[in-house]
This record gives sequence, structure tokens and C-alpha cells, in this order.
Amino acid sequence: MPSAFTIDASKYVGWSYFASADALPKCNTWVAHGLWNSDQYAPYFLAFEDWLIESLTVFQPDIFGFESPVIVGRRDGRGSDENNVRRLIGIVSVAELVCARRKIPCYEVHNSTSKSFMGLS
Repeated sequence: MPSAFTIDASKYVGWSYFASADALPKCNTWVAHGLWNSDQYAPYFLAFEDWLIESLTVFQPDIFGFESPVIVGRRDGRGSDENNVRRLIGIVSVAELVCARRKIPCYEVHNSTSKSFMGLS
């Protein structure tokens, strides 16, 4: 199995690094404190890009994967507003660009596919 670095795009970006099929994954969360709710998008994306470049440099994965952003319609004050949609799509767009520049194969996985694979659906 190739080594893999994966993220879950959200306000709190969950990440995992799988060195091999036999090794326990390393997992954590990246948070850009104070930037998610800002009306300025570029500082958030720049902070995410810096973190991702550093992480890929440290772990040197063979492949990169991300869960498709989950966009939930607004109802009763809950769900994804247009600002959150822009941020979620921005996160994965930045990730795809960083991976393309580093020539790391990048894969998008839909939420239902990953849950089915894990036996959670």
C-alpha cells in the first residue's frame, strides 16, 4: 500500500497519515484560529496552504485524498451558507493545486463511499 495523507475539509480540518497498511495512522486536526469566520478568504487559504505544504514535506506521502465537501442546505439556521460553501470548496481547491505542483496523485472520495468502505452506511 502506498503511503497516504488525507483530509476532511471543514472548519476543523481533520487529517490522517497512513505510512503503510501495517502501521497505525497518525491523526490530528488543523485549525486556523480566528480566520474561519472572517470575511476575508485569502488569509485562511494562505494559512491552509502553508500548513499543507509543511505537512506534505514532513510526511512525503505517495498519494493524497480528501473527502468531498459536505454541503448541507440551510434550514432553521443550520447548514452551509454561501461563505462556508466557498471555504469548503476553497480548501479542496488549494489542496488539489498543492498536490499538482508536487506531482502527488490526488483523489476525491465521496462521503457515502468512505462510509460504505468502513461498513458505516
